[in-house]
Amino acid sequence: MSKYYNTISFFLDFLYMHGKMGKVPILETINKILGGLMVVPLVLGVLTNTFFPEALMIGSFTTAFFKSGALTLIALLFFM
Repeated sequence: MSKYYNTISFFLDFLYMHGKMGKVPILETINKILGGLMVVPLVLGVLTNTFFPEALMIGSFTTAFFKSGALTLIALLFFM
């Protein structure tokens, strides 16, 4: 299996090798988990929403984006 199994790891290692950026220790930890760049934020979001459901209700757009999601995301993509 290649050392670079995702594009983000390749890009960050490229920047590090050329002196543009220091090592990111949290990225090394996340890369130890298969699919970690997608799974870890997903699990953190699930735990946040489970134990602190009102933490993301900080405004009308943010509340709609995090709670009812799909329609707000589609509207956001239309304007990008």
